[in-house]
Amino acid sequence: MREIGYNSQRDNFNFAGKFSAWLQCFSTCAWMFLSYYRNDIKANDDNGLMNYVDDVEASVGTQGIGEKVRNKYNWIKGNTSLWWNVQKEGIEQYMWRDGHKGNILFHDATFPIYSLPAMLKDGPVIIGTDKMGGLPDGHIILLCDYDKERDVFIVNDPFGNARSNYSDHDGEAVKYSPYWLRQYSVYKKPDNVRCMFWVNK
Repeated sequence: MREIGYNSQRDNFNFAGKFSAWLQCFSTCAWMFLSYYRNDIKANDDNGLMNYVDDVEASVGTQGIGEKVRNKYNWIKGNTSLWWNVQKEGIEQYMWRDGHKGNILFHDATFPIYSLPAMLKDGPVIIGTDKMGGLPDGHIILLCDYDKERDVFIVNDPFGNARSNYSDHDGEAVKYSPYWLRQYSVYKKPDNVRCMFWVNK
């Protein structure tokens, strides 16, 4: 599998205080995800990431994907970029513009965590977690690869290393075991995760 570049959300553009970097884990993972498939997107390009956030977040900047999806689903409230439907649309639009044929497949906490190693052979997987590493709420991370010998996922965690309760701010290629991740599953269904990944047509 191709190496996936890293971006830390901690130094993200905060849009003059309107949208904190604290809230940008999902967009940061989406940007790293896109960098795997698109040669013109670099994971560490903070200006590119800022423009992506502007596109999917309705509370800042110019109108874009965030506003479009919120108008389509009137139950979307608050920050649009925190919603899976918005990020799904964002990634798909950015992939289609580059000529990729396919779709994002989204599983709402129904995908077995032990099926993810096989999925990672085809590309990265975005997953949702809850209260991981001492965080108060949900957090999004990017699974990049799986080390079968050590039974660990190779993860780009935009907030840092959750195994250190985020005292280590470097989250590039950190190692989280499936067993350890199970305890932070969304909805507390231990063997299932909320995730999305790209499927080619």
